[in-house]
Amino acid sequence: MSGHLRADRSATTAPLRPVRLGTPDTIVERAADGTIRIRTQSPLGDHHANLGEPLAHWTREAPDRVFLAARGSGDAWRTLTHAEVFDTVRRIGAALLKRGLSPERPIVILSGNGIEHALLGLAADGDAFGALVFPDIAGAPRRAWRGSS
Repeated sequence: MSGHLRADRSATTAPLRPVRLGTPDTIVERAADGTIRIRTQSPLGDHHANLGEPLAHWTREAPDRVFLAARGSGDAWRTLTHAEVFDTVRRIGAALLKRGLSPERPIVILSGNGIEHALLGLAADGDAFGALVFPDIAGAPRRAWRGSS
């Protein structure tokens, strides 16, 4: 057997469903400085201004429903409800603001996936400042910017 992993296609039992991806109607703009902007011609539909809005909604509607979960030691799971996340995110957001952080003075989160990463990311998103840096499995950083542009 070679050193390559192969997917066992026979083990797939979940039914597949069609996925609506939208219309491929992109516009590519190239600026003199080398910047390439790709955008859609389709208008943006209704959306939340930030992730705090749906979090506040679900905290009101289902405060005790699990929102974040991570596998702990053994078979145990660490869980946080909408209400717990909302409270923690507000406290973290207040601490960030108290430290004078803003879009002009952002934070950087260098972390793998985890509950603490999610909480800090949600707190930074509520006021639209901060940059998230996700290390990928190969070790090279992969960047996903948050904040005003």
